[in-house]
Amino acid sequence: MDLRPCGRRSPRRAEDDGYHLGMRRSAEQTASTRARIVAIASRRFREKGSRGTGIAPIMREARLTHGGFYRHFSSSAQLFEEALAAGLDEMASRMTVAAARAPAGQALAVIIGTYLSPEHAGAPGTGCPFAALGADLARLPRQSRTACHRLLLTYAHRLSPYLPGRDADSRQRLAVLLFSSMAGTLMVARTITDTRARAALLEDARAFHLARFA
Repeated sequence: MDLRPCGRRSPRRAEDDGYHLGMRRSAEQTASTRARIVAIASRRFREKGSRGTGIAPIMREARLTHGGFYRHFSSSAQLFEEALAAGLDEMASRMTVAAARAPAGQALAVIIGTYLSPEHAGAPGTGCPFAALGADLARLPRQSRTACHRLLLTYAHRLSPYLPGRDADSRQRLAVLLFSSMAGTLMVARTITDTRARAALLEDARAFHLARFA
């Protein structure tokens, strides 16, 4: 029978609890640091392109050493894929929030309007990774392009409920087509320096996509 007073712990038990608490905090800190690196990389890749962004500036912005990178990632390709996934998740979340706030029957119109907006065109660092990195993605090795395609399908799946179609597969295919088309339009719009011409292209594109997809 244990005759120790209630509420007291043995020194060994207290030591074990402290060890596990320290391990948990360490794991949480590691996960937080990794997420910060991915978020910075996601923004920088979209702003500057994959070839214009090195590991060193990402780690400097995260206030970490270059050598610390390999505590979190096995390669720059792994970081790039995770950064792409984070950017797509960010964009899909923005679209679904906009759709949820839309008046009844206007969800898809709001998604199209939000994507093909001057604000989105002017902020590649926080926008759709496919619109920001399309040409870079097309030049990646086959394995990386396969990963990009999986991410595109996941992105389209989250937004497909807002599209018309006879079944889930047809809505998914239409979502892939819609966002591929809008990403291409946005890429071209960003090359136009005349603000009126850019705005006109985006306005025409919104009308076209609404007529075709909504």
